[in-house]
Amino acid sequence: RACPPPPAVDTWDSKQAIVMLSHNVWCHYLQQWYAPSSSKRLTGLLSAISKADYDVVLIQELFLMRLGPFAITDNFEQFSRGMAQLGYVYQTDPRPSLPFLGQNSGLCIFSRAPFSSPPSSHDFETSGELVCKKGFIHAAIRLGGAPLHMVTTHFDSKKKPKGVKESQSSQIAAALQPVLARGGGGGGP
Repeated sequence: RACPPPPAVDTWDSKQAIVMLSHNVWCHYLQQWYAPSSSKRLTGLLSAISKADYDVVLIQELFLMRLGPFAITDNFEQFSRGMAQLGYVYQTDPRPSLPFLGQNSGLCIFSRAPFSSPPSSHDFETSGELVCKKGFIHAAIRLGGAPLHMVTTHFDSKKKPKGVKESQSSQIAAALQPVLARGGGGGGP
């Protein structure tokens, strides 16, 4: 089904639909069967996004990897440039979740409308993942009146430690509680 074009930012109101996409791009540097096709898949996704005309795009597994002083950011750089060319000039910065050794959270938010406050990146306190820094990103996007609060995350794929996904869900809820308490208004946590 064809998506309607997004409304102009200055005319958006709460009665209009927001068109968004949440997508796992599968760009994992440490799993070699994903790596060779990453660029081709990202190019295909950019093409699909250009035709669908989303307002906001939430991305998972667009990893950066670091080995001490060396960082590999090719997939993110390619996708970020492509998204900017499509008008998604408001983007979260994935670098805060980049560990000294390993992969970052792989999370990004791309928006055509501006952020109403600086987005925040959070690391999960509990995780069974050894090579990826799990967490979530929160961004408040200005679409007319009150900001729209968006969160993207990728929960732990492991079952240990016990209750890890529940713990991660609780951490997101706790971080967003101040926003929810004031009815969603304001800039961010």
